[in-house]
Amino acid sequence: MHPWIIDTKKTIYSSRSTFEITMGLSSIFLAMLVMVGWSVAHPVTNGSAITGRQVMPNKICCRGNCAWKTVGDGSPRQDHLHHQVSAPITCGDGGGGTSCGISHFESHTFGWSVSVGANGPYYSGGFSVESSWTSGNSFNCNGQKPGQKVCVWMNAEYTSFQAQLAPEMNGFNVDPDCSTQSTEIIRIRAPNINNADENFYCVYGDACRNRNDEYWCEGNHQC
Repeated sequence: MHPWIIDTKKTIYSSRSTFEITMGLSSIFLAMLVMVGWSVAHPVTNGSAITGRQVMPNKICCRGNCAWKTVGDGSPRQDHLHHQVSAPITCGDGGGGTSCGISHFESHTFGWSVSVGANGPYYSGGFSVESSWTSGNSFNCNGQKPGQKVCVWMNAEYTSFQAQLAPEMNGFNVDPDCSTQSTEIIRIRAPNINNADENFYCVYGDACRNRNDEYWCEGNHQC
């Protein structure tokens, strides 16, 4: 064949092959675009498709050191912690009972507390209280008669008030279902700021107990 003569048969076949290859590549490219588009429209998280906007719940689990709030005015009252700070001694029969005495030379620290088990920070509730108070360290008690027990007690004055776990902390609502702290109303006791060192007093006879025995006198009860 002459070099200037075009072989139309071969040209047709060649064009057809090019067309088929082009169409094949286009189909593959379109398929890839479809797959990418589906992935963008249907992101998968942990193997499951997200069907809409998911928002984390605005809640927090309180497991300790959570904030308190005062309930109403706190329903405050004055409580007294009576604590035996010395071991008892018994006055001997000889030499007269009035010569028998006990001298106490030790300070004591009294701290705040809650009415039920809770692990939270110290909270004053807006009252004139402090997290702890340390007493003076010197007091004397003299016996009144031979054979009588003598001991030294301490009266620590506290303010007691109602409080509750704050329903909202740092913008999060407290979830009672997963919290380990009580969401009920509790009472917080804290020593008064104006506790006096002269709150020591003498106790005699069977009213003497063991050292560090104590009891609460709540409110205005005379005890």
